[in-house]
Amino acid sequence: MLIEFRVKNFATLKEKTVLSAKAITRLRKFKKSNVFYQQKPQLLKSLLILGPNGSGKTSLLNALSLMKYLVIRGGTRAVTEQLQYNPFLFDTNTQKKDTEFGIRISVQDQIFDYSFKYNSKIVDYEKLSLISKTGKEETYFERKNKEFIVKSDKLTSAEAKVRENALFLFTAQENNDPIASQVYKWFDKDLLIVGSQLDIPDYLRRLLENSELKDEMVSFLECADLNIKDITVRQIAVKPDELSAQIAKRFNISIPEKHSEIFTLHTTFKNGKAIGKSELPLQLESVGTRRIFYIMLTIIYSQLQGNSKTLLIDEFDNSLHSELARTLIKIFNLEQSKNQYILTTHNVDLLDDDIRVDQMLLMEKDEEGASHLKSIYDINSSPSKGRHDVSFAKRYIKGQFGAVPSINLEGFKNILDTIHQKFNK
Repeated sequence: MLIEFRVKNFATLKEKTVLSAKAITRLRKFKKSNVFYQQKPQLLKSLLILGPNGSGKTSLLNALSLMKYLVIRGGTRAVTEQLQYNPFLFDTNTQKKDTEFGIRISVQDQIFDYSFKYNSKIVDYEKLSLISKTGKEETYFERKNKEFIVKSDKLTSAEAKVRENALFLFTAQENNDPIASQVYKWFDKDLLIVGSQLDIPDYLRRLLENSELKDEMVSFLECADLNIKDITVRQIAVKPDELSAQIAKRFNISIPEKHSEIFTLHTTFKNGKAIGKSELPLQLESVGTRRIFYIMLTIIYSQLQGNSKTLLIDEFDNSLHSELARTLIKIFNLEQSKNQYILTTHNVDLLDDDIRVDQMLLMEKDEEGASHLKSIYDINSSPSKGRHDVSFAKRYIKGQFGAVPSINLEGFKNILDTIHQKFNK
């Protein structure tokens, strides 16, 4: 689970920004549902980051996504390759300074703190520490460029392999170091990213090849009032164009002969009577429907992989009906939910749902173009203060204007329980 993420000098995040998932322990509201209250530190199940367009919400999630990318890749794969570097460009003092990433995570009751500083050419600094239950920090390794300040004796064989444009964490896990491997695996397996794109990854598509999981997914969609009666997954032959075939041949890349494609089935009518079902490729469904497919499949995948995942969802409610978005927030905070969700959204009305004040974060940008993250817990003013359309939004959500879908929250709960009972044995 994520405890905190730190970033400095990346995109619009000029100054040090800390995204903390620690619960405020003196707050009692929704403690048993919205908080992992039986672990230390107590962590929030979800964080909502709100702010206007261009405020830096996406930059924050992109920073964590980039940290994951650099860790998984090892920084770079070759000594001649440059690191992916995107500093704050609106100040001449930061344009060539290091970007700084840091993270504190809890993995199997052990807390790790990992950080590094880098620019396009070198990893200037890197450190991995273990944090005890009393808060005492033990440095496992610390390096300044290629020189080690602190190094565990277990890492001696890997030390000689460090490159100035690569992360030592990657090298250490390649040498089967157990401490580095735990941190690496968290980035690779436990940090899941649901981006704004709509193309569902193959590992999620393959879930629907399991008939029981497919049936549970259909039940999800019925609870969401999407009028989808069934799902079919078929293997479709891949026919690469001439240019793709040439590139694959030139670089010895194998192109798969088939890929999974999802089809939805809808009831077909004639003269007002149901006569059968018609098939529709998922890519022809609405943006909202494709979005809910992506989110729901990620939730199911997280359950099947043992839970304790951290999911990043950018533009969470993009193309989702407000009532469906509100229901998903309730699902994320259910007492039986065992995963952690970090969301960006424009929907201020979500603040009126069953969430705690320490789960609400605001992102804003100053006159110099730098983004700043604040917790509503730490400020007195309401983010919706001064808005003239709030009463209309509330009346709409209450159904006074109609056109509100019938969302089955109890159905969602039962499906999650069923999946947990069937597959988490």
